[in-house]
Parts: sequence; C-alpha cells; structure tokens
Amino acid sequence: MRAAPALLLLALAAGCAPPADAPGAGTAGWLPLAEALRRLPAEAAGFRRGSAVDAPGLGPEARTVDYATPSRAAAAQVSLFDRGNPAPDEAAAAVELDAAVRDATALPVERTGRSLVELSRRQVPVPGGGPLSCAVLDGRFGRNPVERHVCLGVAGGRLLRVQVTVPDVPLRGGPVDPDAFAVQVASALRAR
Repeated sequence: MRAAPALLLLALAAGCAPPADAPGAGTAGWLPLAEALRRLPAEAAGFRRGSAVDAPGLGPEARTVDYATPSRAAAAQVSLFDRGNPAPDEAAAAVELDAAVRDATALPVERTGRSLVELSRRQVPVPGGGPLSCAVLDGRFGRNPVERHVCLGVAGGRLLRVQVTVPDVPLRGGPVDPDAFAVQVASALRAR
C-alpha cells in the first residue's frame, strides 16, 4: 500500500515534464513559455507589468509583455522568443541586438516622427548567468527627446529582449534605471 503514493508522485512528475521533443526541453534552465511569463515580475525597478501579447515577428512561440512607470512617462517591453533555435546562446543574442538596433535606427523619420542613433554598447552583469548585451540609443519621438536602452541575453532557455524608453527630461517620480529593470527581469527568469 505504501508504493501507491510514490507511484502517484512519479506519475504527476512525469506529467509536468516537457515533452522530449519540445524545443529546448533538454536544455538546462529551459522553461515552458507559460512558466517564463508567470515568473516575470509584477513590478521591477519602478515599472509595473501590463499585458502579454503574441509577438509573431519574433517567431511562433514569442510573447511581449508591456511595462510602464506609474505616470506612464517611461515604458518598457520584455520579449521572450527563440526563433526556432532550441538552445539560443550569447552569440544568438548578439545577432538579435544588432538587428534590434538596426531596426530602431532605420525607421524613416518623415513617416514615423521618430529618429534614433546608437550612442554606445556595454555588458550588464546579471547574477545567475551570462550578462545582458545592451545598446543605448538617443533621439526623438516627434519633438520629445528620448533615450532607449535595448538589452539582449538568454534566460529561461529563450532569448530575452528588454527595451526601455525614457524621456530625456526629469520625471516626476524621479529617474528610472533601465539596467536595474533589465537585471530584475532576467534574474526572475533565471531563478531556480
């Protein structure tokens, strides 16, 4: 009779494991997309979480979650995707950072009212895993000066893109820290 509870636990545990053919299922640190989305913090570095939407431009299993400061003066987006690569790595993240910067700086200002130029790149260390590769962009959205931080890395077995856009003026709630936001998001996904 004592074997029954142990068998029940084994059966339940087997049902929770990803299928062997699931993308990334054999990769250490891989999370099912629903679990990865659940781990994203409700609040991080002064940004509050909004809704999650499909991000078909990033692949079939891609979601983007919006974040904003309480005043909505600064906004952020967190995207989780893999582009069909079952084990993305830092090299894949570097390629995605190049593409994100190219897309942001190539927008035609006469059509969008936006212009951005890349100022710098740097590595932002994240406990529990590799750093995030980040680019700082400067420009205008219409008449408003802005600064955009775009960071790419790997978390939860997927590519993680964190984009924070901040007006280049003092904010009522005080300054925001795009690096702290990106680190808190990545850490939540890398937590065991």
